[in-house]
Amino acid sequence: MAGISPKIAPLRVPVTIAIRPWLFDHVLAGRAVLPMVEILLLLAAETKKRFPQANVCSMKDGRFVRFLEIPSGAACLPLTVELEPSGDGSITAILLQKKVLPTMTRMVEYARVVFSGRPEREKDHPSVEQTLFSATASMDADEVYGRYISFGPAYQNLQGPLTMNDREVRARVRAPVMGQASPGTELLGSPFPLDGAMHAAAVFGRQRLGCIPLPVGFSGRVVHLPTRPGSVYIMRAVLLGGDGGRLSFDLVLADERGRVREEIFGLVMQEIV
Repeated sequence: MAGISPKIAPLRVPVTIAIRPWLFDHVLAGRAVLPMVEILLLLAAETKKRFPQANVCSMKDGRFVRFLEIPSGAACLPLTVELEPSGDGSITAILLQKKVLPTMTRMVEYARVVFSGRPEREKDHPSVEQTLFSATASMDADEVYGRYISFGPAYQNLQGPLTMNDREVRARVRAPVMGQASPGTELLGSPFPLDGAMHAAAVFGRQRLGCIPLPVGFSGRVVHLPTRPGSVYIMRAVLLGGDGGRLSFDLVLADERGRVREEIFGLVMQEIV
């Protein structure tokens, strides 16, 4: 029928990711799990490889369904990426893993995101340094990692104090220089500043929820200038609202010159039981 784009068959791509030693520093409840930021790098890299025209720096509808555990001592992890092109030029990328059960084998979904989705936001963010901010509380990064977020050294990237009020949190985050960058870093930048920024949002969220919330999705993300290893960035997370144990934020990462490097809007964080 005229005016209706034909359905494009999804493409399933087997991938095997190398498990870098520092990934074992990303631990939840005693288990190493693949960070959200690493999942987005992988999905961006596989999308760009097969659809070079895709704008992987613009994404929407990120969903993180379950944790992807890294087995102790693993050197690699076999996975599957499913890519679903749409008639509007966007591509949905889904991370899957094969699970062998006693009576069947099935593919389990862990995460998905839409690339080139032209995510919408209510208004542009001014530079972090251009916004008025009056802190009512602070917490040193050592306390964050000593009391609330028990990650290993590779993922302890908040620097100095977090400053907070009842609406937002600010902090400095670093992008450490690691031995070998993950595929996709050249597209989206270092994964560590965004990961550290979400630690700050989690500690802020603890004031509201009484527990440390974890990221489970976002409405949109735009990478304007990829963050680079060896640099320090300024993060700002603004509370949009919350209910039922869930909070949502808009989050900005800027460099020390005040340029916005990337944004996440509608970042959803919640307690994971």
